[in-house]
Amino acid sequence: MATRVIDDTKLNNIAVAIQSKDSGGQMTVDEMPTRIENIPTGGGVKTQKVNFYDFKGNLAHSYTAEEAAELTEMPEAPTIEGFTFQKWNWSLASVKTWLTKHENDNCDLNVGGLYVTTDGHTRIYMHLREAELARIAMPFCIQQMAGTVVIDWGDNSTPETITTAGVYSHIWQVNQYPADVVIDIEYVPSGSTKLVLGRAVGNTPYGLFNNETYYAGCVEKVEFGNNIDFLTYSPTFRNCTHLREINLPDGIMNIGDRTFANCTNLALIVLPDGITSIGNYTFYGCTNLTLTVLPDGIMSIGINAFSGCTNLTLTVLPGGVTSIGGGAFSGCTNLSLTVLPDGIMSIGNNAFSGCTNLSLTVLPDGVTSIGINAFQNCTNLALTVLPDGVTSIGNNAFSGCTSLYVIDLTAFTNPQSIPTLANANAFQGIPAEAQFQVSSQGMYDAFTTATNWSTYASKFIIKGAA
Repeated sequence: MATRVIDDTKLNNIAVAIQSKDSGGQMTVDEMPTRIENIPTGGGVKTQKVNFYDFKGNLAHSYTAEEAAELTEMPEAPTIEGFTFQKWNWSLASVKTWLTKHENDNCDLNVGGLYVTTDGHTRIYMHLREAELARIAMPFCIQQMAGTVVIDWGDNSTPETITTAGVYSHIWQVNQYPADVVIDIEYVPSGSTKLVLGRAVGNTPYGLFNNETYYAGCVEKVEFGNNIDFLTYSPTFRNCTHLREINLPDGIMNIGDRTFANCTNLALIVLPDGITSIGNYTFYGCTNLTLTVLPDGIMSIGINAFSGCTNLTLTVLPGGVTSIGGGAFSGCTNLSLTVLPDGIMSIGNNAFSGCTNLSLTVLPDGVTSIGINAFQNCTNLALTVLPDGVTSIGNNAFSGCTSLYVIDLTAFTNPQSIPTLANANAFQGIPAEAQFQVSSQGMYDAFTTATNWSTYASKFIIKGAA
């Protein structure tokens, strides 16, 4: 049978709808019956699950959506030696709200357990692979001092005791450590002392290991006790390339800029639900990060917060998110978001650049600006409607979006409301047969003569016109 490529407007719209349902690519008319037959329908089997994990990534419980909806209490948490369970990072009510909101989706909800060390101590395990005279600088500040903080350097030397609240930029302990040894540096707080790791001096940020990249590369595991937080600007564990395991207990409110940047082995699956913002470059380059959901309370995601996190498999973002910084998810090739929260007003430069699995079909009505390279090379992006609130579209915003067949612009009914197109390359590389649909002859004339929109004049049609 001869292959016929879709070029009829109505068939093209049907094809786009099919592609958005099963995340497929371009198809021929002859392929449509099989693709339609394979689309899950309301009467099909729902595969959505709610999974419960401990902080080490072990699956404790798994429920179908129907089973989870019938839960009257959260399941029992797994026991981990040396740790005390605090709570799940989602409440029963929030789980059921999520299920209602996503009842037509097949994305899973992964709930994680929050644990704290049983004795309340914070430990940093470092594997020194060669003999080293350990002169370790670990800046931190102590707040709410109502006791002491004891630092045990794990080498049988006399622990160092801090009794005064304040900022400590260098706590020195000089020791000769043998090769191939794991040392346990232990922070022991008492009373209501609060330990905040990392600090900034003037305009200079200091991480836990400052510029000691040798020691950063030796960190393999961190166990957090009570009263821990990160400063807003705190590259605490930046470049800890061997860091695999870390528990983030309940009570942490800030994960500051660059806190875990380039921790390429960090397999974190859960964040505490009290976190409201994720800073700039917080998880930049964390190629093994496996978060599937973010806490409901998060409202802002900073610049390049998750850039290069190739194993990130988020399917939804919290409903309260109002801003996504430039690069927040660039290069996240497994990111499979299907919708964005209604409150988002701006999509920053490079926000989703290179997210080849992104399958958005609509943007929230409140979006007003789409930044430079925002969706560049999102080859699975199948947006069909551009909301009328959009006022500007940056350079290369949709360039290389090879599944962008129909761009519905019928929401724009006033020539004065046409979005500013920063450059003619904004839609460079979309399919040759792609169409820009407008509502009337007047809007057709306005778009096809507008600056940079005129480059695509041959692709414009009046929707519904004979």
